[in-house]
Formats: sequence, structure tokens, C-alpha cells
Amino acid sequence: MTQRQSIENVYQELATLINAKPAYIALMENATRA
Repeated sequence: MTQRQSIENVYQELATLINAKPAYIALMENATRA
């Protein structure tokens, strides 16, 4: 694995986390309201 590939992997994981966060927050808000 080259350095470039690992950097791209990190960016990919960051993008996934950033996309997942709003859904996670919405879930938590629904759970606390229920």
C-alpha cells in the first residue's frame, strides 16, 4: 500500500463519518424525545 492510497483511505473514512453524523444525531434526538 502506497502512502497515497492510505491517505485516500483516510479521506474516504472521514467522508463516511461526516455523512453518518447527521443521521446519528437525528437518531439520538428521537431517542431522547421518545
